[in-house]
Amino acid sequence: MPSFQKNYYCKNCKSNVVVDENGKCKKCGSTRLNVSQSVRFRYITKEGKEVQKRLGGFSTKKEANDAYIKFMSEAKIYSKLEKDARDLTFLELYEEYKSFVQSRIKKSSYQTFTQRAEKYVLNYFNKQKVVDITPKMILNWQNTIENFSYSYKSHIRTILGNVLKYADKYYEIPNQMSRVDNFKNLTPKQEMQIWTPQQFESVMDHVKNFEYKVFFSALFYTGARRGEFMATSWDDWDLDKNILIINKTATKKLKDINTGLTQQKPLHLLEKSKSRQILLRL
Repeated sequence: MPSFQKNYYCKNCKSNVVVDENGKCKKCGSTRLNVSQSVRFRYITKEGKEVQKRLGGFSTKKEANDAYIKFMSEAKIYSKLEKDARDLTFLELYEEYKSFVQSRIKKSSYQTFTQRAEKYVLNYFNKQKVVDITPKMILNWQNTIENFSYSYKSHIRTILGNVLKYADKYYEIPNQMSRVDNFKNLTPKQEMQIWTPQQFESVMDHVKNFEYKVFFSALFYTGARRGEFMATSWDDWDLDKNILIINKTATKKLKDINTGLTQQKPLHLLEKSKSRQILLRL
């Protein structure tokens, strides 16, 4: 893995120096310093010899990282890269990453990840060798999802980025994603419209179904999401202290998956007497 370092050149001492906790030259106390970034790494030459390389003189860490990726890519050499990794296809990498991430995210998030990855990412890169994926290739792929909304295509882009970060971390294959410009959000930001309590109560006056009235009132006054409230049971409510515990969610996406949610009936389907207590507390 590459190692990044800040370098300080003192104009008074006319040499590279070490700085103290106040950012001053330890030799002369001057603050007249030029700061640059460098990157060190080891790689295997075409002759099979392992050597150390340093690239320096960069203004930012990002520039240093881009230079490292460019050096490794153009030379087609990879730091301590195992032979199997040289032939690793994107499909193989994706399957490995999918197993890696499954236990680290929520089941609903995992399902969204696999659906979007397999529809928009895997079908493009598929059997492409990971070491041969170039910035231009990623840019061309981005063009295939250009017409989606900013948030949707950004999420898809993040999926590819995370898979390539995994390859960078565990196979030491440079992540070319960092060299490709992200999408620009050209949609004007809209201010969220929020009802006042008076407006909400005016609407509730027209809701005749008691269960719906409890449901919408709980969402409005607690800020809970629909799935979060649907997953609550009476065990989550402390009516004496006016406390609602929200620690799970229900989603249609997982209707065939064991979500681990409580087996008790959701509170909005239980007896009206308790529902009335909630409504009176809101």
